[in-house]
Amino acid sequence: GGFRLRYAFVNFQNWTIGQANSSFTNVDVWVNISDFDGPPVGTWVRAPQIKYTLNLNQSNQFNFSIEDPVTDYRTNTILDTIISPTKSFIPDVVSNYRHQFDGGNFQVSGVLRFISYKNGEERQQTYGYGANFSGTFNVFKRDVLYYQALAGKGIERYLVGLGGYGLDAISYNNKLEALPVYGGYLGYTHVWSPLGSELNMNSSFIYGYQKVQNKLYSEYSDVFVGNYYSANLFFTPIEHINLGFEF
Repeated sequence: GGFRLRYAFVNFQNWTIGQANSSFTNVDVWVNISDFDGPPVGTWVRAPQIKYTLNLNQSNQFNFSIEDPVTDYRTNTILDTIISPTKSFIPDVVSNYRHQFDGGNFQVSGVLRFISYKNGEERQQTYGYGANFSGTFNVFKRDVLYYQALAGKGIERYLVGLGGYGLDAISYNNKLEALPVYGGYLGYTHVWSPLGSELNMNSSFIYGYQKVQNKLYSEYSDVFVGNYYSANLFFTPIEHINLGFEF
């Protein structure tokens, strides 16, 4: 319930400096749902960053950024007593290519991370990396198809539904091991009301899957495996009042 800074950045020519959406994120693939965490492997993360944007033309764009290296892992003092967390000083290196076309967009993003930890008094690192394929496509002029597929290792901090749970890595055999994660989703938004209607009745349907793998401890199952289903109905009975049902 406390104050939280969401956006604070400046743009100068092709540069963005401050807290803004990560270059690993495609904000257009957020499906119209009320679930704050969104569908599986949703990557709507804001981060302090320095970003350079290269516009090739009106349809094609590259973004390159270095971003705050927030680490999100926990150590197990029962299995490993000498590993301890520490701040990473090497920023995350993130980039994306985005193609905008009539009726949608496509984006491919990549990230490389250096996750620091202490092995006794010695500072060491493990690596994280990942790729994100996402986009939208207009159907029948008013409906929208959304898609995203993601895979990587040690990038759970970029996932809205998994960030904050210490899943970037786990300590094992006196070192830190990044955890693999993969998944994706398909979403579809259909507009029920006629064109020009103020009721704006629409529904969104989503199916998604994500898995955080555990290949280290044979006696334990995978850290997280989940399927996601959602359907809703939203409408605007009077101006500025939106109502909806979702499950």
